[in-house]
Amino acid sequence: VGYSHGAILRSHQDGLKLLASQGKFQFDSAEQSAATALITALRSKYWLFDLTDQRDPQAQQILQQTALQPQQLSFSIMLPIYQNSTLWGLCLLGAEPNEKLKLNWELRDYLSAVSEQISSYLFMDEASRHLSENAQFAAFSRMSAFVVHDLKNVKAQIDMLLKNAEKHRHNPEFVDDAFATIGAMQSRLQHMLSQLMHKQQNTQQKKQTNVADLLEKLIRERCQHSPFPQLQIKGNAELAVDAERFSNVLFHLIDNAQCATPASGSVQVSVDQILVDNLGQQVEIQIIDTGCGMTEDFIRDRLFKPFDTTKGNAGMGIGAYDALTFVEQCGGKLLVHSIPAVGTTFRILLPLH
Repeated sequence: VGYSHGAILRSHQDGLKLLASQGKFQFDSAEQSAATALITALRSKYWLFDLTDQRDPQAQQILQQTALQPQQLSFSIMLPIYQNSTLWGLCLLGAEPNEKLKLNWELRDYLSAVSEQISSYLFMDEASRHLSENAQFAAFSRMSAFVVHDLKNVKAQIDMLLKNAEKHRHNPEFVDDAFATIGAMQSRLQHMLSQLMHKQQNTQQKKQTNVADLLEKLIRERCQHSPFPQLQIKGNAELAVDAERFSNVLFHLIDNAQCATPASGSVQVSVDQILVDNLGQQVEIQIIDTGCGMTEDFIRDRLFKPFDTTKGNAGMGIGAYDALTFVEQCGGKLLVHSIPAVGTTFRILLPLH
């Protein structure tokens, strides 16, 4: 309509908030008083106000309530913005003396149609911001869950270290291993703190990793509780993977196998190179236990479902989900075969390319 000044105000329980303004607009005490008086009038009636229209009793009533004159305000037209029949806010328009228009019914209808169209963009922008914030919180919560999961693994290492310290504190080899373990834990904690400070999950840091060496180190440093895993190296290989995450994935699967198996049972870990039809040369890692096993329904519906755990408060329910996600990101497969009361086999296939 050629008006050069204006503003958008958002209605809140504690008053009005200025979202945007243009031109010679001032949101001082006079403007606030007029806008607040208008808010009360508009809660029950949709109406477009022109405060310079002396024939509009509603507009004149607002001026009388606030003891203001039109020339004291930087705006003259007040457009309500509704969302689901609730007053969302106001659009205020002001003009230079030579720009002012007489608001007949045709112009009022035009302004009402335009305000409805523009308000739809406002609502879309507001919804988009809420979605973006929710997505950021969801991503941060997801990342935090994995960090907590890793912290539990670090705590398990500390518990194991303290338990063995009572028995082996005078053994120089144990002391050397203890310092090496503490150094590894310090590195992992630093990495997790970096993730939290930068509010993002760790990026893939791929490097050539010897699978047999990684398994030997993992079992030696982090899986020393009964039943002790027995490692069999049938064929070795090197893979370009994120070694730390790969180690965490394998630790979770081995540790779960140990927890599910009585001390009198066994946990077998093997690594080999095999040729698979349609997949080519693969690295095969198997984790076989003689534990309690799982039903087909549990494997299908719950095993890889995030935050679903059978360990109560002791578990996060994301270890198996993380393992499956990692293997699939590497272009591989994670296969599970289990028989209740007999045992479980996890089979990881990773391409050698």
